[in-house]
Amino acid sequence: YGKAIKINREIGELKHLGSNYNNLSTIYNGNREFEQAMKFQNESILIKTQLNDSAGLALSYNNMGISYGGLKDYDLAESYYLKSLSIREKLNDRMGIAMSYTNLANLYLKMGRTEEAESVLLKSLEISLEIGEKPVLLNTYKALSDCDSIKGNYKGAFYYFKKSAEIKDSIYTERGQEKMENMKERYESEKKEMELATVTKEKKQQEESSAREKKKQNQIIYLITGGLLLVVVFSVFVYRSLRISQNQKKVIEAQKAETEHQKKLVDEKQKEIIDSINYA
Repeated sequence: YGKAIKINREIGELKHLGSNYNNLSTIYNGNREFEQAMKFQNESILIKTQLNDSAGLALSYNNMGISYGGLKDYDLAESYYLKSLSIREKLNDRMGIAMSYTNLANLYLKMGRTEEAESVLLKSLEISLEIGEKPVLLNTYKALSDCDSIKGNYKGAFYYFKKSAEIKDSIYTERGQEKMENMKERYESEKKEMELATVTKEKKQQEESSAREKKKQNQIIYLITGGLLLVVVFSVFVYRSLRISQNQKKVIEAQKAETEHQKKLVDEKQKEIIDSINYA
């Protein structure tokens, strides 16, 4: 809570700051460090008064009663319990009223005011049964058992002790069932997560396999295309080479024919000359 209080101060979040002071005070009360608890509770009361937080003030006054009771200052403890009760009655906070009655009763038992303790405990019992708040009912039955035990009414003390044991078992059973439900929900959640992870993994593997297959197919296509391209280029090269060879052959044949024709003309001319000389 120390870190939370520091952050609440920095950002000016008064409502949460007051609640965290109260929570810290509750921890110190539980550790029986009552003076330290009151220090933080006073901070909480100042803030809740500033915010006009009646429900919060009732809770803080109740915790102050616990602190003063722990320090055996029973008169101040009673005054704070009564302040808390007064606010809760105005708010019609039935559970809070029952809790205040039970806290007052436990204080009265310590002060030797047994009759007053029994009176407020019966009020707490009526409300607790009405609203069905088992933790408050448990504390009320325990206090009634203590009250009858102090009065010497051991039959009544045993009766309320059994009732408190029944409520305690009921609470543990419900908590056990709740724990089982939570474990079941957690199992189902983890199961779904595992199934989702498996599906995701399989999907990823399929995608990777498809990608590899596609890459392989593309490589084959590229190789075939490249091979065909090479064949086409080679064919064009061969074709051009053949065309050039054919053209060269034609030129050579034409030159040869021309040469033979010229030779023939020369031979014919020489023959004419020779024949002319012989005739003369």
